[in-house]
Amino acid sequence: MLKRLLDALGNKKTLLDEAMQDSVMMLVSARRMYDLVMVAIKDDAGDHVRSKISTMDKDVNQQQREVRRKVFEHLSMSRGQDILQGLELVTSVIDIERIGDYTKNISELIEMMPGELQFGEFEATYQKAQALANEVFDLGVDAFARNNLEAAKACMERYQQLGLLCDRSLEKLIGASDGADTVPRSNVALVLLLRYLKRVGAHLKNIASAKVNPFHRIGYRSPN
Repeated sequence: MLKRLLDALGNKKTLLDEAMQDSVMMLVSARRMYDLVMVAIKDDAGDHVRSKISTMDKDVNQQQREVRRKVFEHLSMSRGQDILQGLELVTSVIDIERIGDYTKNISELIEMMPGELQFGEFEATYQKAQALANEVFDLGVDAFARNNLEAAKACMERYQQLGLLCDRSLEKLIGASDGADTVPRSNVALVLLLRYLKRVGAHLKNIASAKVNPFHRIGYRSPN
């Protein structure tokens, strides 16, 4: 550790800078995982995709530990300078790690329900939810990687739309099963997918909120 601190003193790039770059790579990896698993929903991609996602999830977890270590070392060396940025970064990588977890959950769902998933009368609902989730992801990555405040605000707004769509759709899905002895396989899958998509969006919203909100309001709507 001492050698790393001495090396950092001689470089313009600080450990906090490195931690930020690592965090961006974490989010990019999470996006790749997400893209892989969303394709697999409609295309039975086989065990190799699920294995790849599991490996990528472990890498994201390892990157999170590296970010936390670098932030700690930087703050120890700088005697508390940049503490706000460090706290924001550690908070954000927790959300990124959780995105990886929910992506893996989707992969596990696909494993339990192999073959192409068809959602019948709710297909349009799924497509709209996925499109909104994609927008939230794109805006969240842009906000975090480029410190884009407009993208951060737009990400939070899109998430509200995604959350509302998921909640209303779940009510319809549950209502469609009233009085039935069995629940269609596709409805079960869609209920879980909508919950996972909403949670992925929620963590991206948290990441975006760190760019526009004071620290104590990270994860919440911007104050009026």
